[in-house]
Amino acid sequence: MSNGSSHSVMIVAGEASGDMHGAALARELKSRYGNASFFGMGGDAMKREGVELLAPLEPVVGLVEVIRHLGGIRRALNALKKAMSARLPDLVVLVDYPDFNLRLAAHAKRLGLKVMYYISPQVWAWRSGRVGKIAKLVDAMAVILPFERKIYERAGLRTEYVGHPLVSAIEKAQTDFDPEKAAREIGIDRSKSVLALLPGSRRGEIDRHLGIVGDIVRILRHRRPELQIVIPVASTLSTESRALINALASGGATIVEGRSWDLFQLANAAVVASGTSSLESALFGAPTVVYYRLSGLTYFIGRRLVSVKYASLVNIMLNRPVIPEFIQDEARPEAIADAALALLDDTGRRSTMLAGFDEARSMLGTHNAPSRAADLAAEVAKW
Repeated sequence: MSNGSSHSVMIVAGEASGDMHGAALARELKSRYGNASFFGMGGDAMKREGVELLAPLEPVVGLVEVIRHLGGIRRALNALKKAMSARLPDLVVLVDYPDFNLRLAAHAKRLGLKVMYYISPQVWAWRSGRVGKIAKLVDAMAVILPFERKIYERAGLRTEYVGHPLVSAIEKAQTDFDPEKAAREIGIDRSKSVLALLPGSRRGEIDRHLGIVGDIVRILRHRRPELQIVIPVASTLSTESRALINALASGGATIVEGRSWDLFQLANAAVVASGTSSLESALFGAPTVVYYRLSGLTYFIGRRLVSVKYASLVNIMLNRPVIPEFIQDEARPEAIADAALALLDDTGRRSTMLAGFDEARSMLGTHNAPSRAADLAAEVAKW
């Protein structure tokens, strides 16, 4: 383990959102401990903060889909276990991605290392029996939703509600936003309506959603030719996935690299694959439609394990369907396009939805999550 002259932290994130949150935590810790070093798994955001990446992101969703990626997942897991054993960091920070990260937590426990989990597995949505296992493997849990704290405290785990990291990040993005500059760079005419259309950030999501997205573009271009449809491409996507999305440009959509946050602030409405992006669009105040499709077997198994009524976090938090959801067989392009047009045209629906977004935002509070997570990390590592 590191001596008093330096601090060593292993940070492991498996998806684009975790990469962003892991990077923000690394940045906060660096500002406090200039001699800190970081290694682990993540993406471009963590790399920019000086985290030495020993394995790439492995963003896979779905019980069946994981099987197809077992080789890469095992290689990443083994590489991280080997590095953990060799370097013995002061602290292991695991960011969401539970099935992968809990295996690392077990290895860290065997090595006698301190472990902080940042962003809880969604035990309130499915597989609640994991709480006891997590409590045995983890020294502290930093949760980002207020109702999660009691879940872990009942299991005897040191738990801190740090607030949702998106809140302060989005507030800063809104403060720094220059709409004219962003519209010019993206290629948007601000005198015409804009629809943000997000297919997802994982290869499997692109494969399952591309037909839906292509049909939505075709339907909307036919019914509303002047509508500007913009598809932001996630930085984590492979070259193959990018090529598939770029093909949609010929159907009348504009494809941009990243820029989803700028787009949410310019868009009159958004159609978003369920996930972190649906919360982002809500926090930015973009009227939103959510859709998602899994493989048939994954959905068949998953719906028997999930204990919540809704897919999007805003609806889960408010326990009512503020955002229209089109999941699995209901994810029909015509229905999704109808819902998007209704949001563009019906000011009553828009105002009701935006009021719900304000309610959800107030529930998340105004905490600086990376700063509070760094406080907990320092406490666990005994710095």
